[in-house]
Amino acid sequence: MVYTSVGDKVITHKQFEVNVGKTVNVTDVDNKTIGMSEIGPRYTLTWRRDKLASADLFKEACKKPHLTNYEKDKARKNMYRDSFGQ
Repeated sequence: MVYTSVGDKVITHKQFEVNVGKTVNVTDVDNKTIGMSEIGPRYTLTWRRDKLASADLFKEACKKPHLTNYEKDKARKNMYRDSFGQ
């Protein structure tokens, strides 16, 4: 995987496969002739927001919900709860 920064607000992602169907020899490494081909998805990430929200809106967005402790619930036969409390 190759991540490249292009300019101030752009990052590109590409995936490459080394030597498709061939073995890597010492001479290939010495001569720097290792073959690569692009595979998989490629995409570009861009920054769209460069300012923080207002203080009260930021505080509301950062709130974490209150979770009860499911491990303290009394055990029942043939019943279990997952990490989501179901």
